[in-house]
Amino acid sequence: MPVPIFDQPVIKEEVKEEPLKKEKLSSWSIFFSILLMAVFIIIGERVFRDLNHYFNPLYNSCQELKDVTLQPVNECDIMRYEFNRLFLHADFVVPLLILGFIIYLLSRRKILKSYLRVLILSYYIFIAWISIHFIAEGEYFLMKHYKVIGIYAILFTLAILLVILIIYIQRKINKRLKEKEKK
Repeated sequence: MPVPIFDQPVIKEEVKEEPLKKEKLSSWSIFFSILLMAVFIIIGERVFRDLNHYFNPLYNSCQELKDVTLQPVNECDIMRYEFNRLFLHADFVVPLLILGFIIYLLSRRKILKSYLRVLILSYYIFIAWISIHFIAEGEYFLMKHYKVIGIYAILFTLAILLVILIIYIQRKINKRLKEKEKK
C-alpha cells in the first residue's frame, strides 16, 4: 500500500545579507569626475558640429548662403539640410545609448568594480546631456517643418518626463518611509 504524501512545511532559514557599505568618495575623485563629464560634453558637442560639417552633403551650400544673407535662399533646401544633420546626430547618439545600456547591465551584475562607478556616473550624465540635446534638436525640426506633429512630440516628451519624475520622487519618499519604520 502506497504511503500518502502530505505537504511538508518547508522551513526556510533566513539569511541576512549585510548591506553593502557605500564607499566614500574623495573630493578629488568627485572633482575629476565632474571635469571628465565636462570634457565628455565638450567632445560630444564638437562631434555633433564636425559630423554635420564633414558628412552633411548640403553643409557647404547652406552655410555659405546663411553667412552672406543671414537667411537661407531657395538654392539651399533647408529642410533636407536639417534632416541630414539630425540623421547624422542620430548615428552618434544611438551607439552611445547602446553602450550606456551595456555598461548599465554590467554594473548591475556587479561585474564592474565599485571604484569605476564614479566614472560611469560621468558617462551617464554625458549620455543624458547628449540625448536631451538630440531630442530637443528633433523636436525643433518637427516644430519648424511639421507643426502639428511637433506639438504632439513636445507634449509626449513632457508627459514622459513628468511620469519619470513622479516615479523617482515616489521611490525616494517610499525609501525614506521604510527607513523611518525600521528605526
